[in-house]
Amino acid sequence: MVDTDVASFVFKWHPEFAPRYVDVMRGSELIVSFMTVAEMRQGALDANWGPRSCAVLETYLADSSAEGLLLIEAKQKADPSRSLP
Repeated sequence: MVDTDVASFVFKWHPEFAPRYVDVMRGSELIVSFMTVAEMRQGALDANWGPRSCAVLETYLADSSAEGLLLIEAKQKADPSRSLP
């Protein structure tokens, strides 16, 4: 499970931290939680990102090849028999 800070450092390519994290994560199957997705989206909204930057973020979150991150969305793991009415 990749922490929000780590996912953010890699996305923004923080010069000090991103290379270290990528080296550690390389070759592993990793996931980010729905909360990390929500926090990164909220961060973009709070920073008043435009449509193009938001689209890049969405591609990063959805693309399983984005620095080895694999997004597992709640809807993919949901049990239909337990859904709310």
